[in-house]
Amino acid sequence: MKDQKLITKKEIIPIMILMAMVVIAVFFYKKMPEMVPSHWNFQGEIDSYMNRNLFVLLIPGISVGIYLFMTFLPFIDPLKRNVQKFANVYLWMKTIIIGFLAFLFFLITYISVSGKLFFPVGLAVTLSVGIMMILLGMIMPLIKKNYFIGIRTPWTIDSEEVWDITHKRAKFAFIVGGAIMILGGIFEAVTSWFFLVAILALLWPVVDSYFVHRKIAKRDQ
Repeated sequence: MKDQKLITKKEIIPIMILMAMVVIAVFFYKKMPEMVPSHWNFQGEIDSYMNRNLFVLLIPGISVGIYLFMTFLPFIDPLKRNVQKFANVYLWMKTIIIGFLAFLFFLITYISVSGKLFFPVGLAVTLSVGIMMILLGMIMPLIKKNYFIGIRTPWTIDSEEVWDITHKRAKFAFIVGGAIMILGGIFEAVTSWFFLVAILALLWPVVDSYFVHRKIAKRDQ
């Protein structure tokens, strides 16, 4: 597989999303109330607020930090050459994560400015989390062995075969978990159980990597 550049002109995509967050924060700052909603319970009721000064800095700041961290992380990876084999996929991974954070920021900004405090936030967040999980699942099999990105366990790091099999299976786990989240949102059954399912879907590939490792070890005996 041909090596790809770690930083290309396509970086403009996540950068534009980050810039949009800054523009929205500046433009709507004075239109926001002093305290903006920051958390909703499973009944869709606001149970926590945040000072608007902190709000306009927090999510955009975290997003910028994650983007910079993810952008420069491959440069210190001993397996940098492997990362270059899926650099385009990695760009889309960054874009998906930054896009999700931007969506949360835009959503809370809209609710704060419009005063629509009973907006179905649970549905919006559940759908967005589900979509993000499915998109990340689709690209899992394309991630090559490295030390920072993907499902990194002692067993995947030890064996490239275990790495490849684990990430192929992770695609199924992520997509199923994401689909369950979306269905929960559509049928208004958003409870802690659906988030538990999502967490289990994310954790299962870690456990699965151990069993894949054991199976291969027995085969090679």
